[in-house]
Amino acid sequence: MLMGWLTTNTIHPEARTLTYGQFPTKFVWTDGCWTRRNKGMSIGRMAFVHPTAGERYYLRQLLNYVKEARTFEEIRTVEGHTYKSYKEACSAMGLLNNDKEWHNALQEANQWAMPSQLRELFVTMLLFCEVTDVVTLWNNSYVILSKDIERKKRKLFGHPGLVLTEEAKRSYTLIEVDKVLMRYGKSLKDIKDMPLPQFEDVNGLENKLIRDERMYGRKQLAYDSSQKMQQLNKDQQVVYDKVIEAVNNNSGQVIFLYGHRGTGKTFLYSTISAKIKAEGKIVLNVASSGIAALLLPGGRTAHSRFEIPIELFYNSTCNISQNTQLAELLRKTSLIIWDEAPMDYKYAFEALDRTMKDIIGLRDKEAKSKLFGGKVILLGGDFRQVLPIVSKGARQDIVQASINRSYIWNDCRVYMLSKSMRVSESNIDLQKQERNRAFNNWLLAMGDGRLEAKTEDNETEATWIKIPAEYIGSSRALDIATAVRKIYPDFDNMCYDPEYLKQRAILTPLNETADLINSHMADLISGDEKVYKSCDEICTTSLECMVEFESYPTESLK
Repeated sequence: MLMGWLTTNTIHPEARTLTYGQFPTKFVWTDGCWTRRNKGMSIGRMAFVHPTAGERYYLRQLLNYVKEARTFEEIRTVEGHTYKSYKEACSAMGLLNNDKEWHNALQEANQWAMPSQLRELFVTMLLFCEVTDVVTLWNNSYVILSKDIERKKRKLFGHPGLVLTEEAKRSYTLIEVDKVLMRYGKSLKDIKDMPLPQFEDVNGLENKLIRDERMYGRKQLAYDSSQKMQQLNKDQQVVYDKVIEAVNNNSGQVIFLYGHRGTGKTFLYSTISAKIKAEGKIVLNVASSGIAALLLPGGRTAHSRFEIPIELFYNSTCNISQNTQLAELLRKTSLIIWDEAPMDYKYAFEALDRTMKDIIGLRDKEAKSKLFGGKVILLGGDFRQVLPIVSKGARQDIVQASINRSYIWNDCRVYMLSKSMRVSESNIDLQKQERNRAFNNWLLAMGDGRLEAKTEDNETEATWIKIPAEYIGSSRALDIATAVRKIYPDFDNMCYDPEYLKQRAILTPLNETADLINSHMADLISGDEKVYKSCDEICTTSLECMVEFESYPTESLK
C-alpha cells in the first residue's frame, strides 16, 4: 500500500495534496492499487510503530507530514536536501523533541549522586525514555559517568599511581554501563548508535541471561534428580528416557506429554530439568499461564520468555533479533519444556518455530530445515482442560486454533500418562484412596464427555451435567470465610511461604467472586495496605514496557 501511494503520486495530481495517512479519504485500495474514491469516505490509520523500532518509527513520523513523494528518497527530502536517514529528516522538520531534559537531569543529579548512581540513571534513560540523540547524550555526560573509573582500576590493579587515557576511561565506562544494561537483559549492542568499548572485559560482557540460567548448584540438582528418578512410574520413566536421549543426541525431537491432572506431569518436568541442569546445560521452563509457570523450576510464561506477540497470525514471529542476548540464550538451550500447551494458540508455537529457525540458522544453515531449529521441545497438557480462547469463536474455531491442528503436530511424538499419582499416595488410608479414585474417574468421565448430559427438564443438553451430592459442599461451606479457613489453614502465619501458597487454590468462574475472596484474604494479612492507582499511559519504568508499548498503542489509552 505504501508503494502504491508513491506510484499514485506520480499519476494523479490530486493525490499529491494528501499525506499517506489522509489518502483513504480520497482513494480506496482495491485489487493491489489505489483508485479514486467515488462515494463516501474513510479515515486512515497507520500501524503503530514503537519508538525503539529505529528507522521504521521515523518513517512513520514523516508519512504524517510528507506530500507529493514519489520515491523513498523524496520522503526524506526536506527543503530540497535529501538526508541519509529518516531520523535526520525528522530532526530537520522539527518533529523530534530535543534531549534537554535528559541532559539537565544528569547534570542536576551530578550535584549529589555517586558516579555509579549516575550510570544507573543514564541506563534508565536509554531504556525507558525517548532519547533522540544517544551519541550526544553520551558525549556530554561520559565525564561525570567516569569519575570513579580511575580510582576503581587503581584499586583493582594495585597501582596507586595509575593514570588512564581518555580513550581508556571511555571504554571502561562503557563496560560499566554495559554491566547495568545486563541486569535488564540488554547490552550496548541493543542500543542503536551507542559506541562500544575498544577492548573487552570477558566477565563484564558475559551474557546475563545465560549466566542466570546457570546459577544453580549442580551437586544439589544431581542429588535431587537421582532421588526423583526412583519415584517415577513406568509411563513417566519412558518419557524421561526419551527426552534425555534426545537431549544427549541433540536429535531435535518434539514430544507431547498428554496426561490429566494428578498424573505427575509437573513432577516429571522437574526431574528432567534437574537431570539436564546438573550436567551444566540450559533448560527453559515455560507455561501458557502464569499460575502453571509458578509450579515449574525457574518457570516463566511462554509469551514473556520468547516475546511472543499478543496478536497472532499465521505468519507471526517472536520479537527476538538474531544478535541479542535472548537469541544467544536460545542457541545454547538444550531443552524447552512448555506446560499447558493446549491452552495456547497454535500460531504461538509456529511463531517460535520460525524464530528459532531464523536465530539458530544464522550459524547453522541446516537448522533452517529443522523443526524449532533442531532443539528438543517437551510440550505437555490435557486437551480436556481449557483450549485456546478465540474471541466470539464457535466450537470449530476453537478446535481449529489448537496445537493439534498445526503442522507441528505432524512431527510430534505423543506419550500418555494415565496413572493418577494422587490416588496412589501411600500416606493416606484405603478409604480416602478409594474416594480419590472415584472422584478422579468422575472428572475424567466429565472431560471425555461420558457423563449423562440433561437439563433440569430432562432435555439433552451437552453443556449440562449433574454433580453428585458428595462433591457439593454444604451451604456453610459456600461462605467465603469458611472456605478460606478450610483451604488455607493458619494463613496468618503461612501467607509469606511460597510453597504453602503453591499447593492451594480456590477456583471460581466469576471475577466478582474472585475479587471478594482476594479482598477477604488481603484483610487477613498484617501490615499496611498500599494502593497502586491506574493511569492513562504506560509506565516507562516497567521492565515489560517495551512489550506493553507494542501491545497497547498510546492512542488507545487516552
